[in-house]
Amino acid sequence: MNDGKLTRLLLSAQNLEDIHVLSSLTQDSILLVEDTKWFKKKHRFTLLLSRFKWELSQENREVEAQSQRCLSTLIFDNVTDVSCRGLENALENRILSLLTIEVEEGKNTDDLKIYLIFAGNTTIKLRVELIQAYLKDIVGTNRVSSKVVHGHEK
Repeated sequence: MNDGKLTRLLLSAQNLEDIHVLSSLTQDSILLVEDTKWFKKKHRFTLLLSRFKWELSQENREVEAQSQRCLSTLIFDNVTDVSCRGLENALENRILSLLTIEVEEGKNTDDLKIYLIFAGNTTIKLRVELIQAYLKDIVGTNRVSSKVVHGHEK
């Protein structure tokens, strides 16, 4: 994938396996609290995030992936409810660091929960009727000097 050309992702997720792919590509993304939006009437939840380019080729991953970020939007459709836990932990510095995305299936096929799990014990829970999500790079790659370091590691 890394042939020297600017590559921008545009991916959709419609099942659990697809969400795992989006989760791996958005791991360690950072965003401001105010860059999360729920458009209740449109049943849409969006995040504007700065993500590492984890999709870079395997041999370059250690060196390049952690030194390149791009601005992306992560969109979830069919959202019927949004709730947060631990958001007060992020309000002081207003920055969230996405660790993973998990899906919990309910008893009914239209009762799904998507958990956006952030560092600092912060979770955003989305209730969705069905899985429909998108990851779209909107601004190209930027080199960054810092590596991935979670608050509990140093």
